[in-house]
Amino acid sequence: SGLQMIVWLDPKGKRRWSVRPGLLPDTGKVESPDPALATAVAEAGRINTTAVSPVFDSAGKSLVYTAVPIHSHGRLRGYVAGLYDVAELVRSLLAKQLSDQYTVTVTANGHAFRVPAGRKAAASAEFERHAPVALGNAVWSVAVAPAAAVTTLERSVMSFGVLTSALLY
Repeated sequence: SGLQMIVWLDPKGKRRWSVRPGLLPDTGKVESPDPALATAVAEAGRINTTAVSPVFDSAGKSLVYTAVPIHSHGRLRGYVAGLYDVAELVRSLLAKQLSDQYTVTVTANGHAFRVPAGRKAAASAEFERHAPVALGNAVWSVAVAPAAAVTTLERSVMSFGVLTSALLY
């Protein structure tokens, strides 16, 4: 799923606790502020719905925060934020839905994530299709293209078909 951490913040955006998958919650003081988390929380407060931070790099991973304002009886009670490894998140969302004949590239803030990671798209962009995808306050781009192996196979089949036709007629 790509989830790295969940954070609960008070209505002023101050971190109260966080938890990483498989570990106990951490209620200790956070020494340094996290600018990406602060950006997501501020935007969630401003638009009063889910907000997404810009993608940022940390410890060799591309990460993103999502933040959601939590209301009870008409009052803001705080925010829940999730920290995600974007490459893992994209792979987990598309893993069982993608045919071997295609590649999908998700682009966010100049970071590109290809699924499957090792598969190359066809050299020709002729068949590639792009679409914007709104994620809260952010818009990411999704591109779908035939895999390079598919177009090579199609060319081989076409060449064989042409050769066979020429020999038979």
